Amino acid sequence: MLPLLLVTYAVVAPRAAYAAAPAHRPEPTVTPVAAVPPGAPAPLDRPVHHRRPAHARGQTDFTAYTLEWGEVRVGLKNSGVGVLPRTQLTTQPLLDVLGAPNASMKVNALRAGPLDLSATADWGMTQDTDLFATFIGAGATVSLQIARPWSVHGGASWMEAHVEGTPELEAFALILGETSGVRVSPQALEAAENVLVLDGHLRALTAHAATDVRLNGRDSIVLQARAVLWSEVDVPRFFERVAPDRAGWVPLTSAYTVSLAWQLSWRNVDVRIGGGISSVPGAWLLNSVDLAYRFGGPTRVTERRAQVAWRRAARQRARDARDGAVASN
Repeated sequence: MLPLLLVTYAVVAPRAAYAAAPAHRPEPTVTPVAAVPPGAPAPLDRPVHHRRPAHARGQTDFTAYTLEWGEVRVGLKNSGVGVLPRTQLTTQPLLDVLGAPNASMKVNALRAGPLDLSATADWGMTQDTDLFATFIGAGATVSLQIARPWSVHGGASWMEAHVEGTPELEAFALILGETSGVRVSPQALEAAENVLVLDGHLRALTAHAATDVRLNGRDSIVLQARAVLWSEVDVPRFFERVAPDRAGWVPLTSAYTVSLAWQLSWRNVDVRIGGGISSVPGAWLLNSVDLAYRFGGPTRVTERRAQVAWRRAARQRARDARDGAVASN
């Protein structure tokens, strides 16, 4: 339901908002291409996307940047919409499909030259006949443009989860290891089978860092790292043989993810593909593989208008050349 509401809002609201409040339009993330007026000679270079200047604020998942006001992103990793200037609301569609509704809000609260600072708030839940779980979180991210093609990003997030019921043990063990660094042995899982009823809390502090090098308007290289720094696992006494109560700093090698990916960003389609390593097998895929379709927002509207104006001018140039040839004969 939430993804449908996001798309509906984005389709209906942005045009009226731009017309009603032009003074408050967000700053485009790409240098605008001047539209060619109809009838004017077409420029020699067609406004091809990858020839445009690299845009520093185009990526929003590992940075302090947000979707533009009215911009919509529909992706595998997350989908969302820019609901206000420098404010976005997103959800993870795969979790929604699996019956775990979730939402995240990010606000780019500070922009001072090359420095951006954002704050995030997260919520999620899942419920079935045997299990009920809730999740809340908050975090902050700083992004700094070191040079025109290079930026660095870093931040931290806090999460707290409450679980009641009987979880699927293998999936629970993987989630526990990824979020807290606690390892559960196969022998312990086998011993806990048929006797586990969980009522516990999990709290964790996570740090993340990233850097991206933008080669042009389409291609960039993205390096990301994430690790759990501190965690607390509070579980019932009879469950201690599976995951004993613990609180403290987590070794970096216990819950980490490092990935390196190539990012391809066309006018509407984003593709990220790469590889990595992680303490939990396969967890690096969440950062190194993604596919998304994006539309709306001032930047893409400006680029689309430039393309349309170029085509009109090119057709006019062809007509003028044809008419000139006929007149000369």
